[in-house]
Amino acid sequence: VPNYTVAPVVISLDQTDYYSLELGVGYSFVERVRALLILSYANLFHRGHRITLDGELSSIEQRGELIYSTPWLFMVPLQTELSGYYRRHDLLFFDVPLGFTGEFAGFSATVGQVTEFGLSYGVGFNYENVIRLAVPGSETLPDSIPDKNTASFDLNLSLDRRNDIFSPTRGYLARSSSEFAGVFGGATNQFVKAEGEFSGYYNIGDALFFASGVEFGWVGAYGESEIVPPQEQFFAGGPGSVRGYDFEKLIIDDRGNPVGGNVKLVVHVIDFRFPLFWWFWGAAFLDAGYVWQDLESIDLGDVKYGAGPSLRLMTPIAMVRFDVGFKLDPLDQEDLVVFYLDIGQAF
Repeated sequence: VPNYTVAPVVISLDQTDYYSLELGVGYSFVERVRALLILSYANLFHRGHRITLDGELSSIEQRGELIYSTPWLFMVPLQTELSGYYRRHDLLFFDVPLGFTGEFAGFSATVGQVTEFGLSYGVGFNYENVIRLAVPGSETLPDSIPDKNTASFDLNLSLDRRNDIFSPTRGYLARSSSEFAGVFGGATNQFVKAEGEFSGYYNIGDALFFASGVEFGWVGAYGESEIVPPQEQFFAGGPGSVRGYDFEKLIIDDRGNPVGGNVKLVVHVIDFRFPLFWWFWGAAFLDAGYVWQDLESIDLGDVKYGAGPSLRLMTPIAMVRFDVGFKLDPLDQEDLVVFYLDIGQAF
């Protein structure tokens, strides 16, 4: 009878520690100098939990956020993310007209997943404390504008079938988001918000590339909230919107300040892209859009148009874009042309 020796064997697996640091400095005609910092550690507690410090600084937005995320939720492969943030939407260094200024702090909790087919979804809860809020031409907020905090639930869906997320030439991207605010009653802002966008990318051979897209949004107050607060309204115009108009100044008041609304429509009718030489590409575009105060005031005859040429430098790091936007129906006091220098495609 053969003799056997049995010895216990314990196998222990630990995920390798993973650190990452991203630093970026750039310049655009809208934000002027901008910088970002992302510091991340991806093996907290040796269980694949990630903690990230995300910071952004520009002439119109200053933001800091601490994010804690896990790849599992109660043994289910759902990514869970908890974050706390502070953001300041106000001028820094340069004078850029804004539709509102303010300081906000809050936190959020989100659960979601990204599938192998490019479909992603997420549901979450958000709470935002309004520290300070003002509109152009007023040091104190008018009584008609609420400065309440916001507590909301949201749902986000996305289907990304692009061949490249930075400069796609084929495929499409569809995204939608919905938000229900006012879960604590009239003590916080009460509104419903819905947004969506679709972009398609096509090519003919290796020299002709086309892109087009549409963005829309609606927000409406209910309950004890009579109007939507300015930080939740829609603005349009700028390098990623209707080109030919300054940042968020598609609609302006008598003093030239940006005006927001509760309904937005932006259509990138065509963005025709073609290679020139080396890393340089050329492009021609036509954009259209408008922002209305409510659904009852929608009139497609209000839509404004912008068009023009573009020169783009496709570097291995990022795409640098120089657009020249012409207003096709300028008002008497408006400039005919607006120049943009930015990073990345308009959509």
